[in-house]
Amino acid sequence: MFSVNAPQDQREEVMTALEIERKTMNDKYLGLPVYVGQSKQNVFSYLKDRVWNTIQGWKEKLLSWDGNEILIKAVAQAIPTFAIGCFDITKFICDQISTMI
Repeated sequence: MFSVNAPQDQREEVMTALEIERKTMNDKYLGLPVYVGQSKQNVFSYLKDRVWNTIQGWKEKLLSWDGNEILIKAVAQAIPTFAIGCFDITKFICDQISTMI
């Protein structure tokens, strides 16, 4: 990633020296986005999808209501923990995840 103020010739020089062919903003590192722009809701929507898919998969299993609740609290709430520890996720996204759980 380069600053907006970095001249194009310096960007190309650095990319050549480091043997980088392209720059991307959509890559992930350790499961987290490398670049977070202004729209955090779109960037972190994958967290909501992962929690939802996890919860939906458990509905098919033969668990009691209490067993389902414990499983959701133990696993589904842990999915966004790493991302929340690294980024300032909006209250709206946290509320949506809490509603799903």
